[in-house]
Amino acid sequence: HCPWMAMNALDSLALELKEHNNEISVDDALIEQAMLPLNRMLAFSEQLKRMKQGAA
Repeated sequence: HCPWMAMNALDSLALELKEHNNEISVDDALIEQAMLPLNRMLAFSEQLKRMKQGAA
């Protein structure tokens, strides 16, 4: 159980999506660095999905 994730309630999310009050700015260089592990995770997930489909 992650206490930080527990703080994210659906009603809070719905309110934020409606009102856009909590904008976060991220430096372009940081975005580029952060995309590397995210893309690796997505590629791994896609590869795993293909392996499972091939085994079926």
